[in-house]
Amino acid sequence: MKRAPILTVLIALISFFAVSRAEALNVQLLRPGTGHAKGYQLFTSDTLPKYHFAAGLNINYAHQPLEQILAGTTRRTAGVVDHFVTADFLLSYGITDWLNLSVDMPVNIYHNIAPTLIPARDTGYADAGDLMATLKIRIFDAEKTGSHLGLAVVPFITAPTGDANIFFGDSSLTGGGILVGDAQWKANRFYMNVGARAREREQLGNLIVNEELIYGLGFTRPLVKDWDFNIIIEAFGSTNFRKFSTENISTPVEALVVLQKKWLENRRLITHLGGGVAITNGYGSPDYRVTTGVSYAWDLKPEHKPAEKIGETIDLKGQINFEYDKAVIKPESYAILDDVVAVLKRHPELTKILIEGHTDSHGSDRYNQKLSERRANALKTYLVDKGIDPSRLDSVGYGESRPVAPNEIGGKDNPEGRAQNRRSVFRVVGRTD
Repeated sequence: MKRAPILTVLIALISFFAVSRAEALNVQLLRPGTGHAKGYQLFTSDTLPKYHFAAGLNINYAHQPLEQILAGTTRRTAGVVDHFVTADFLLSYGITDWLNLSVDMPVNIYHNIAPTLIPARDTGYADAGDLMATLKIRIFDAEKTGSHLGLAVVPFITAPTGDANIFFGDSSLTGGGILVGDAQWKANRFYMNVGARAREREQLGNLIVNEELIYGLGFTRPLVKDWDFNIIIEAFGSTNFRKFSTENISTPVEALVVLQKKWLENRRLITHLGGGVAITNGYGSPDYRVTTGVSYAWDLKPEHKPAEKIGETIDLKGQINFEYDKAVIKPESYAILDDVVAVLKRHPELTKILIEGHTDSHGSDRYNQKLSERRANALKTYLVDKGIDPSRLDSVGYGESRPVAPNEIGGKDNPEGRAQNRRSVFRVVGRTD
């Protein structure tokens, strides 16, 4: 196998046919997400809102993900898996705001396996891979904590539904867990994954794979904020506990760069395009990889009775949230705003509503003032697009000048107070009797 001496390669060719589970090895290691939570192959603490459902399709081509290379050189002696094209059908659901369920069903669109460990070249298509299910349990969201640090736990399991004969599945159930830590700095998200995978021992010649440490580092940020055009950079890999990082062939590491674009007014249509290269010669690390994908999210929140109480302000069913450092309303807040729309349509006697934007004290006074104005205007635009006469609406931003709770207590940050200060208010300033 990779980095194996010639003698070992010859032994591997003989032992390949003698090992009962010789072909039970999955060399398609990429497991992408839908894009509706930050990250791509790796996880962040970000989650889908409650009742949101996302579906996606990702296609990737891996060039020579499994091959034989002469020890001590980069010279290829023989190919094993030369070409792999995989489609991942992805589903994610927000059970709660902090708990997401995701399912990935990979299908091999095309494979090309060299006649090295088999008598003749094997090409084919439409073979199932191993079904994978994950739960993301968010403990802290980096966008919502005062420290801007996030934490999540991701247990996962895979079922042996794949075709082991084309190196597209394991022989048994595998499972484990990943600890996710991340940090939000302005519009930048840095994240780290560390976990373990339990599995039965798999052997292919001199390559033995069993329980593994899995890990990764990632970074994402906007390239063009106004276009919702982002870049994602990730490096990820694994290594056997049995030979911890001492054996190249059982320590695959790969790096990816992915460009992400969000489309439509609601930003629920997301596309990806990217590529990557192997950092080590471990199994499943292709010489290069090209990947593309698309996903869409629906808000399946049940219908509920709109807010009725009318007074000095219109009561809201929850807090209206915006994307970090932007005047883009998060989809989880659409239902709250739709309540406001329903109230205004039922009560034409409310002739003037002042939409107020408020921020906490992070950032300069001038910056927060501008941000609050843009967010208040975004709320006005949403109501107008839903059929409310613009003459009934005014918007104003107050920045950080009107807090309702302390941003700090005793010189220490007060995340709960800051959350209360980041608010939107719909104030009734005109009505007819």
